[in-house]
Amino acid sequence: KQEYVFGYHFTSRRWFHLALSVDASSTLSLFVNGHTRGRYSLRQPISANREHPIVFGHPAPGTRSVPLVGFSGYLEDVRYLQEAVDPNYLLELQAMLPRHLAG
Repeated sequence: KQEYVFGYHFTSRRWFHLALSVDASSTLSLFVNGHTRGRYSLRQPISANREHPIVFGHPAPGTRSVPLVGFSGYLEDVRYLQEAVDPNYLLELQAMLPRHLAG
């Protein structure tokens, strides 16, 4: 089991565009609104499946499943791609957002 905690502080009642990407050198990067906000070197490849799910938040102390803590909000669109995302693309995507969402 691999766990990576990014200590980024999110402002309440604001919209954020988040992206995680793994590059060819096995570096996991967190992007917030198109900008890099954290990196980890992976110990092993990430595989997302029934036995190794991707989780937003973490199980409450003393439990193995829901309720999740550490994430309070809404997810609008989640995508899992089989390739690394170009950081420049994320900045371009951020520039296309309506001003009130772009942060």
